[in-house]
Amino acid sequence: MIQLLANEVGYQEKSNGYTKFGDWYSQNVDTDPAFKTAAWCDMFLAWAARETGVEEYIGEFAFTPWHAAWFKKQDAWGDRPEPGALVFYDWSGGNDVDDVDHVGIVVKVVGDKIHTIEGNIDGGQAKRKVRDESRVAGYGYPAKIKERKAAEETTLTEADTPPPAGLEARLLSTASEPEPAQPLTPPIHPVSTVPAVYQSAQTLSVAGQAGATEPAPAAAAGRVATTSAPPQPERPQEPLPLKALTQVSHPAGPEAGSPFAPSVDSPVEPTALLLSAAVAIAYLTTRTRLPIPAVPGVFAAARGRHRRSAVNRRSR
Repeated sequence: MIQLLANEVGYQEKSNGYTKFGDWYSQNVDTDPAFKTAAWCDMFLAWAARETGVEEYIGEFAFTPWHAAWFKKQDAWGDRPEPGALVFYDWSGGNDVDDVDHVGIVVKVVGDKIHTIEGNIDGGQAKRKVRDESRVAGYGYPAKIKERKAAEETTLTEADTPPPAGLEARLLSTASEPEPAQPLTPPIHPVSTVPAVYQSAQTLSVAGQAGATEPAPAAAAGRVATTSAPPQPERPQEPLPLKALTQVSHPAGPEAGSPFAPSVDSPVEPTALLLSAAVAIAYLTTRTRLPIPAVPGVFAAARGRHRRSAVNRRSR
């Protein structure tokens, strides 16, 4: 930008105050045709900034007090000269931005002197000037604005940067896989897997088949209790068939299949059964001296034998 301005050194405005910089400004920044013949020191800098693409750091103004206030608002205002800074003058020697009268650009600083390029100076010319700072109101720093904007863009870029390839997919897959639900209560084992409960069930089954009414044994400590079946209504007893009367139920003995294991259902002849009963009755009546009831047929021999035994005892 400084080089472009240096190329315009020696430019002179027309007799009516017309300049090409004012003409450009009225067509590109503000459409008011009055700018074609207005004071052009600030429009000179705006034109160069637009031509070099740095207008967002320099600003595009035609009124110097507004331009100075803009730098101050951008937090890019100060009193230290540096190359590239815009220098604002107050011909009365003040430092209030509202009293700024003129503007130029600092090319270099030598000692306490500033070397500048300015437009609309010394009878409407573009010239190089060497000045002291006695009438400087302050400096605007385009470099500071550029630095701040670059930092803001970096922050926005980082916020908009997508995650590394594959990371988003992994995060989504992890979030979509629910953890396995944990049981709220310990698992209940089937009866077939709990020996103690299974034995209790067997005992209940055998007792039920035999007509037992004893309560079932309690489940072992630490085992899971099972729910018993609802009680069934009692059935009326039916008379036993003849086969049941002629069968003997053996108590639990050797295991089934053993050669010594008796048959559960062992048929007995009726005659043999009656003879066995008669012998048992005779023995009991002898031991207890009970009168033998008159039993025709089978018990006659037993009664005579009993009488002979009594006669023998008396004779002794």
